[in-house]
Amino acid sequence: MRSNFILRGTKKLIALCIVIVMVFGITALVQQTPTQIAHADAWWNNSWGHRMKITLANGSRGALANFPIMVGLNSTRINYADFLSNGNDVRFVDADGSTVLDYEIEQWSTTGTSTLWVRVPQIDSASNADYIYMYYGNSGASAGANGTGVWDSNYVSVLHLGDNPNGTAPQMQDSTANNKDATSTALVATSTGFFGGGVDLNGTTQYVQYSSTSLPAPLASGTVELYYNPDTYAADANGKYLFTKDKSGTFMGEWRLFLGTEAAAPAQNSKLAFRIECPTSLGGNGNAWAVVSNVAPATSTGWFYAGAVWDKNAGNGNMKLYWNGNATGTAYIDTTATTTANPTCGMEVTGEKPEIGRNNGKATPDGYFDGQIDEVRISNIVRSADWLNASYTSGIDGLNTYAAPESVGDTTPPVITAGATSTASTTASIAWTTDEAATSTVQYGLTTSYGSTATSSGTT
Repeated sequence: MRSNFILRGTKKLIALCIVIVMVFGITALVQQTPTQIAHADAWWNNSWGHRMKITLANGSRGALANFPIMVGLNSTRINYADFLSNGNDVRFVDADGSTVLDYEIEQWSTTGTSTLWVRVPQIDSASNADYIYMYYGNSGASAGANGTGVWDSNYVSVLHLGDNPNGTAPQMQDSTANNKDATSTALVATSTGFFGGGVDLNGTTQYVQYSSTSLPAPLASGTVELYYNPDTYAADANGKYLFTKDKSGTFMGEWRLFLGTEAAAPAQNSKLAFRIECPTSLGGNGNAWAVVSNVAPATSTGWFYAGAVWDKNAGNGNMKLYWNGNATGTAYIDTTATTTANPTCGMEVTGEKPEIGRNNGKATPDGYFDGQIDEVRISNIVRSADWLNASYTSGIDGLNTYAAPESVGDTTPPVITAGATSTASTTASIAWTTDEAATSTVQYGLTTSYGSTATSSGTT
């Protein structure tokens, strides 16, 4: 009788140990398989030891293409010890198991909340079943983030506003490929924003100014989104400005998103207002069109989402205001309520740099905002109501459901350190020592297809 050892791993043939026992001319074969974990979807890459399924609840919204979702991580969802200390081993993979997704790490904090942005190619209409995977746990991984790939070509600028205001100007970096950065004025420290860092403005001297007069270039249509949190609110004739592209003069194609009122706007104190002034040179008649929110979000502190869309060529209702993801507002021409706001111009003032936190459209700028502002996005298209609602829902961490983390399982072939066989007239016994757990599987039979299985009772 002769005996050798061969063992086989589950992924590829690895010659380790063969047990061949001859009993009255019959050959018996035995194989031990590593402990495995069953996964519903194939594992993308075994070099990553862990993954988490993130399911997207689109509810009743329409389909969203190339949509940037926010992924928020903290110690209740993940074990930071399973990641590289800087998060460089994170990867996101689509549901097909092979498409690696663009992502951006806005903030990585192993002692708090980490904020990441991921571009999802398609979230189906009215679907609550679309999903992606986050992979992690690869000690040899290099950085894989591609922040500019997250934001589609219709984004003109995306400012996370968490950069160090004491750095070299322009401090506030644009996350798109357009490099439309901004410079902070009189700010001395990074503040906590709605996502990671943000700016905290004092209401008297501090603001952020885009570095280019061409940002945005005259936009006949577009979208502005941001988050804001008033520290204090005092109604005055100047309002409190969140975002402006303005110019000293009258009806110059100016664009304003602000809290409160001003002398020429509807007298609706403590409300959110979106205003466009259209000169006769741009097909208007000198009117100031506005949409004023039906809610009074400025009367108390707290984070709020504001969105404004416009399209001067769209006809009725081409100017809309959104607050916390939902359309809101009464339309006005100057101070007179009207059915819809139909300005004949867009964001068309020239020669001025857009600003965050004050109104530069006067000889002496005013309307300084007192509070925090975060995540200012400008698009050159009208984002849909579903898109804006999903943006807000994702921002408040309501779009994603995070499953329990999974591990890749044991794919290392067993190691045999000792073996022995014995035979009797009608039986054979094989014993060996292995590094596998007691839950590993033993297969045996008379051919290489084995045919019978058993669970090992120990490592010997």
